[in-house]
Formats: sequence, C-alpha cells, structure tokens
Amino acid sequence: MSANFNMFGNAPMFKVVDDLTFGWGKSIITDDERVERIRETGRAIARVCAGPDSYKYLGDAGICSNCHSRVLYVHDDDQTVECAVCGVKGRVVAADDKIVFEYPADQLDHAHNLMPGKIKDADGIAEHEREFHEVTQTDECKRRMKMYRDFIKGLKPAH
Repeated sequence: MSANFNMFGNAPMFKVVDDLTFGWGKSIITDDERVERIRETGRAIARVCAGPDSYKYLGDAGICSNCHSRVLYVHDDDQTVECAVCGVKGRVVAADDKIVFEYPADQLDHAHNLMPGKIKDADGIAEHEREFHEVTQTDECKRRMKMYRDFIKGLKPAH
C-alpha cells in the first residue's frame, strides 16, 4: 500500500477500499485476472459512495490492523513502533512465523483516520501553534529572525 496515497484520505475521512499495486507494465490490459481485480475495486468504491454502510476493505491485511499500512517506523527508544499512516503506537512481535504489529486498544483513540484521533491531532497542532506564537513574541526570537534576515540576502539577476 502506498502510505502517501492512503494519508490523503485521512483528512476527509475517506475509507480505503483496496490497496492495489501492480508493477509497471502496459501489458496489464491483457491480464484478465488483474483487470477483473481493478473492476471489482471500482465496483466496491461505487457501492461505498452509494451507501457508506456497505464498506468492506478488499485489500491485503497489511501490518497495521487499523489502516492496513505496511509502513511503520521505529522510535528512538528502539521499542516503540508507530504506523506512518494512522499514527497508532505499539510494538512489532513475531507470531506464527510472521511479523505482527501489536498496540493497546486505547491507541485507536489517537488514530489519525478515526474521529477521536483527528480531534486529538488537531488539539496537538493547535497547542504547538500556540507555543510557536509565544516564542515569536520573545526578544530572543526577534533577535534571531533579524539575524537571519540580515544574513540571507536575495539575489536579483542583472537583466
């Protein structure tokens, strides 16, 4: 799954129906199985648009059981792992010869693709912006901003 495309759907609360990925090749037009898979995904998208209660995820389960992403990153403590798409935090363990991403149930309250997580994320952004605004009012910040403006000079072509 492409984490970048999945994240575009987080803000408007889109539901990801599938995570189809096919290697480059125009010859897909002759591969009836893949063409039918694409058609089924299109039909599923149309069904969800017509009736959101019909939502069903069709794609690969991924590693994150919340958003199906396979993109995780490890925090500096070398134990905490976070889903790059939905933001839930947990750990990676081996189970039944597979890698499994486990997280506490309360992490879903922080998931960026669910409403409680969106609210918490927005609150966090607002707090960071408030802190930044306070910093910009300090003499130290004003001094540094002047220093940067004096140092960085724009260039104008001769013609």
